[in-house]
Amino acid sequence: MSNVNHIGYDERITVAKQILASLSLNVASIDPIAYSPTGRFHYNNFLYKITFTQPHSLTPLEISESEAVKSTTPLNPTTNAILRLCNPLASGLSHTPTRIQNIVAAHILVNRSLLRRNLPPLAPAVYAYGHDKGGFAWSLDEYKRGVDLDTVFSTLSREDKREATAQVANLVAAVQQAVVGVSAGERVCGLTFDENGEILEDGEMTVLPAGPFNGVREYWDALFREQLSDADKSLVLDGWKRNGIRARIERFLSGGVGAVLENVDLEKRVLVHRDFTANNILYDPETKEITALLDFDFSAIMHPSHEFFSGFRDFGGNVSSSSAFLRKAICSGIFTPIPAVDLTDAEKEEWELASIWDSQLAATDAVRPSMIKGIEQLEELNRFSELLFPWAFGDGAALFTEDKLVVKRDEAETNLINILLKFGF
Repeated sequence: MSNVNHIGYDERITVAKQILASLSLNVASIDPIAYSPTGRFHYNNFLYKITFTQPHSLTPLEISESEAVKSTTPLNPTTNAILRLCNPLASGLSHTPTRIQNIVAAHILVNRSLLRRNLPPLAPAVYAYGHDKGGFAWSLDEYKRGVDLDTVFSTLSREDKREATAQVANLVAAVQQAVVGVSAGERVCGLTFDENGEILEDGEMTVLPAGPFNGVREYWDALFREQLSDADKSLVLDGWKRNGIRARIERFLSGGVGAVLENVDLEKRVLVHRDFTANNILYDPETKEITALLDFDFSAIMHPSHEFFSGFRDFGGNVSSSSAFLRKAICSGIFTPIPAVDLTDAEKEEWELASIWDSQLAATDAVRPSMIKGIEQLEELNRFSELLFPWAFGDGAALFTEDKLVVKRDEAETNLINILLKFGF
């Protein structure tokens, strides 16, 4: 099996050495992490664990809100750091010059928010970043210890699961409130820096080759158009021209989106991580503490609902992937009584976990689905967007034969017709 990520391996090591040399760091080893020798999908980033020949007192970029400077007190001397090279071939990401700025700014804002809540900074500190080494954007980050939470979560006792998810709930609240002092107004956007190192809310989004957007409606319109553009490039989907589906889609985009959004709360703006899963959370099994939140590639200032469409599957908090009866409970915040249906043991466990998760979010000051007026309509728009260009025709295409893709297309077409009928088109 070919590995699309192994192409250019030696060149990337050379780039890594050049970056570290430019920072006057004496390096003992450069070791790839989260890297497989086989694979079909492009990594978002190439990550390297850097081991120094001696401890370095590296200075992170400023997280204090009280001084308009870019550096702060060095962390304790360390023998390790993480070097990130952003992969320009990663799919689902817009490779704009501000991509790395968005990631770095999100780290800083989240750590500011955590400190306001008297919590440790869990986003890795960033020591340096740049855009011009071998065509790669890059950052040198703090090395955080711990294991991926998803590798141990299912083995934790009920009490330890409850404690771990309580910590994650507090982290969610901190991420949402990270934009306090960043006045995006109605904008949906990415983050950048000005010439003085101050964070600005005027960037393109990493998930769309456009922005900032003046409001939620403008963002949805751009997202639908981008998905349709991708569908146009697919020989199997052919832009949904079969059976008159495209004409119905166009009529809905012209005259139906506003009706779906009527009476929906579109005012809220928060920082959204957009990949808030246990796989991106580090956990120390000995201390039973969350030690890091990673992977801010998709982060943006946007409506809080998007966090619940893409994240929290491990904790029973994902609106899009949950069963119909559980989705209703998540969106309403009402988990008692348990529905009068025959539930499997697995479904009962999922229900209990979702109930605990919702109560823990409620115990913080985080926005949760039941607080968002019109969350069901927003979830339907998200599902509609995903159907316009299903995963199987993008990243997943390498996994399917053409015959299988035709089956996938027909399934998606049926679901598109059903949702368009629900929208009245």
